[in-house]
Amino acid sequence: MKKTVLIFAASLGLYALSSGALAIDNPHRVGLSGGIASLDLGRGDDDATREVLDLNAVHLSVNYDYLFTKSLGLGVGYLEGDSNDFTFFISLYNDTRMEYDALYFGPRFQLPLGEVNGLYLNVNILDYNFDVIDNDQVIGSDDGTGYGASFGWNLTLRNGIGVKVGYEILNLGDDVEMKGIEAGVSYSF
Repeated sequence: MKKTVLIFAASLGLYALSSGALAIDNPHRVGLSGGIASLDLGRGDDDATREVLDLNAVHLSVNYDYLFTKSLGLGVGYLEGDSNDFTFFISLYNDTRMEYDALYFGPRFQLPLGEVNGLYLNVNILDYNFDVIDNDQVIGSDDGTGYGASFGWNLTLRNGIGVKVGYEILNLGDDVEMKGIEAGVSYSF
């Protein structure tokens, strides 16, 4: 999967560089998005993450992108999430949950499919922090550098309002991997 994402990113990067003449009038974009992801925990040696099994999480993120062309940009953002928000009924029987946040930045690639819509790929480096909480006590935590990627479809109208829907993968170190869907809105100016 990682190899496929890297090949796709390289292909879109070459396309973006070759289409440098596609400069845009509104290079700034701010966005708000949300994601629902399943958590794959305990892939490493951390005993605390093994306590959190079969959880889903919800997170929100805000971002700013600067677009060099219609196909290439650079973005920065912040996301925050919690497994307890999504799994209310499960959490009635399991007090263990995970809270996480991350700063992220990376390139933005877009393959235009027409005047207002296209496919996108965002590749990010994450500076993350997460806590595993059981019975209102932190039983484990970690912070460090991870990576993430999202790809999907977006639509940006001439008035600058945009929407996107896609698939997202986030890796928070060796112990936590999240995969799920994302949706968001944006404004370009």
